[in-house]
Amino acid sequence: MIEMHFWEQLAVLSQCRTMSEAAEKLNLTQPALSRSMKKLEDLLEVSLFERGYNRIMLNDSGKLAAEYAARLLDYENDIIEKLRTQDRNRKTISIGSCAPVPLRALVPKLMERFPQKSISSEILDEEQLLPSLKAGKLQIVILTTPVEDDGLVCRKLFEERMSFAVKKSNPLAAKNSVSFKDINGQTILLYSGIGFWYDRCMKMLPSSRFLLQDDFNTFRELADASELPFFMSSWHLGKRKPDRDRIILSISDPESAVTYYYAYKKTGYDYLG
Repeated sequence: MIEMHFWEQLAVLSQCRTMSEAAEKLNLTQPALSRSMKKLEDLLEVSLFERGYNRIMLNDSGKLAAEYAARLLDYENDIIEKLRTQDRNRKTISIGSCAPVPLRALVPKLMERFPQKSISSEILDEEQLLPSLKAGKLQIVILTTPVEDDGLVCRKLFEERMSFAVKKSNPLAAKNSVSFKDINGQTILLYSGIGFWYDRCMKMLPSSRFLLQDDFNTFRELADASELPFFMSSWHLGKRKPDRDRIILSISDPESAVTYYYAYKKTGYDYLG
């Protein structure tokens, strides 16, 4: 059995112009690397190098061996990654979502059903979610469109609708509802970690100025203290203490609402039944 470090050294050497360059990358002395390569030749019973005065080059057998060495190392890395993923999935339910609010609906249900597992979650661009699910990096994904795939289970989660919260002094407060056209041009306080909603706001309100907040607690404090309008999710209506100085306006455009779906592999758990 040839130890893996020989293959690693050969692969690195094949990518370098000189033995000294390869030795430096491998954190070895040049004589130590030379001895190691000589040992590999002895184990293989094949000459891998053309040696000359102050130079050493891979011969045809050496180039072929280096190619196989690179494949072997890639395979080793793939094995390690898959084993780590399997172990992580055994202990953890990893969720990727296109927005934060559906996580607040799904995570507590999973914690109740799988108390022995930890839950990890992240907000990702929607185009990243399905590839990550199919690659095994995520176990559940939350999307804004249903998925038709024989290998996946896809179910409706719930609908979220955005409203617009304004102070009573804001001219829009006189309206029963507003459109994005009405809102466009306003200076708006906005939490940046809202997933796909961020791009939708930029698209629908090109003339608005946004005061972005990366920290949600800071955003909440400013929303309570400032005169600036902000968006409010239907998920938070009724869960948040009402502000007597604000009017919550519904938004009439269809882009203000979204239906969420969650998907997972059929070979996995039936997560919510």
